Amino acid sequence: MKAQKKYLSLAIGLALASPFAWTSAANATIAATHIYHNHMPNFWPYYDTSTYDSTPVGGAIRYMYDGQAKALKAAPPANYKYLLKNGNPMPHDDFDEYYDHDAKRNAYTSWPAQTAKSNSASHPLSQTQVTMSGAVINNIQSFAELGSFDFYKSGWASDWKNTVGTLKTTNGFNALEPIHFTGHHSMGPLVGPKYFLKDLIFQNVTLQQDYFLGSKFKSSKGFFQQN
Repeated sequence: MKAQKKYLSLAIGLALASPFAWTSAANATIAATHIYHNHMPNFWPYYDTSTYDSTPVGGAIRYMYDGQAKALKAAPPANYKYLLKNGNPMPHDDFDEYYDHDAKRNAYTSWPAQTAKSNSASHPLSQTQVTMSGAVINNIQSFAELGSFDFYKSGWASDWKNTVGTLKTTNGFNALEPIHFTGHHSMGPLVGPKYFLKDLIFQNVTLQQDYFLGSKFKSSKGFFQQN
């Protein structure tokens, strides 16, 4: 509880202090940046508990990503008991509606890199900062592996890999910078320090996967936390 209060006090303190800190230097220059905030939750984190006993030691025991949940909804197994009142299988969420439009497709794949390159050409000191959650990365990768959509295919993160760590600002920072973020968009002051730390680790581990940044990953100095 003390640690939880510490996080909450820190967040409140920063929120109250920052306007005064910025205005204390009358001649200070305020730097502007371009920010993408990319997150999509796991809409149906289902796990078939009947498979637990047959899972080999060391086998994966985890919730479904959205690609698997989309496939489950389209063809539920015979023993599936999670149904809506009209008899249709859960989840009720429309994955096509959520993922199949420009605002999601391009923001998750190509727009951040394009923006960073455009900004770099005109403003070489600028960074394009992104919160790209581990949840949405794994969901998109699951679509690519299962062929769920025409536009999320193997190599969907190639623009990220080709830009992060390669395109630099004039003072040597990443022009496209995936800043620290909790992997499931967890609210730090609400979940407690242990889960908060686990979700931060999950985020960095996901960014390092070969299907996203791989060897291009470098721990950021930036951090996003919504309070």
